[in-house]
Amino acid sequence: SKYAFAALRADGTVVTWGADSWGGDSSGVKDQLNGVQSIVASSRAFAALKTNGSVVCWGEEADGVPPEVPAGLMEVQSITSSYAAFAALKTDGTLISWGRSSFGGDPISAPDGLDSVATIFANDNAFAALKEDGTVVTWGDNGRGGDSSSVQRDLVNIQTIASSSDAFAALRKDGTVVAWGNDFSGGDASAVQDQLTDIVHIHSGRYNFTALKGNVAELMADLADVDTALATANNERDTYVTASNAAWTAAGDKVTLPVLKRLIPDTLLLDVTGTAGNKKLPIQYDLQRSTDLQNWTVLTTGHSLEINAEDNDAHYYLTPKP
Repeated sequence: SKYAFAALRADGTVVTWGADSWGGDSSGVKDQLNGVQSIVASSRAFAALKTNGSVVCWGEEADGVPPEVPAGLMEVQSITSSYAAFAALKTDGTLISWGRSSFGGDPISAPDGLDSVATIFANDNAFAALKEDGTVVTWGDNGRGGDSSSVQRDLVNIQTIASSSDAFAALRKDGTVVAWGNDFSGGDASAVQDQLTDIVHIHSGRYNFTALKGNVAELMADLADVDTALATANNERDTYVTASNAAWTAAGDKVTLPVLKRLIPDTLLLDVTGTAGNKKLPIQYDLQRSTDLQNWTVLTTGHSLEINAEDNDAHYYLTPKP
């Protein structure tokens, strides 16, 4: 948080330290902090997601009131935080928010349409929910990204969203970009809108965005040739071996696959051979928990990756192999 730390131990317990009122003191919930799989911080509080899908919260909101987890908050798959609020995405695609209402924490003021949600994004003052159909729902501080009504008709076919402190930028599947929120934080892209084509990645700074251009048509052509999916690799990963016949290791949860190319900064196209023959497999990897692959500017079949696959995970953790 702003003045405290929370460490998640390998056994699922948590250790905290720092300013007591900013989450450094977790003694009030110590008995509940077991079986934890991930922790998210706001400015003055922490929210821990447990393996059973429940949530434990401690610290204080900005007005000194402890953040109270909504009753019955279960079956949670991920948590996202703004400066003073949390939003939990449930396994059924619905979500619940709590914390300060001016930062998106008031579930009563949350907009309609918060179902079939795929991912939640946040800036300091607002949330943006990307739905499975590629549309977006926003809430929180209206002037800082919580109100997307001015660009709502353009928020379709969205593939991902980046956030600065007070604005959002959504990347569409056709390589164009939609921005909204505070103008001084990148919410107004009108000056460069005609250049925001063939975009493959958006990077956010504190008060700005940077867009990386690429050949979207070429990327789409590569994806059109893909006849398998990430879910297939999760559910039937024991049927796959590498093109070089490398064996599975560590009880079947690791494999080395040749890399064909990188499509976007967090997606690689791998060469796999399975029961249905040779396939091109797109793999998304977790940038924070993987070895830094962004230095790989050119990928050839000379590179390969060791994949640590965990059942039901949305991402893989990748390590470059010589």
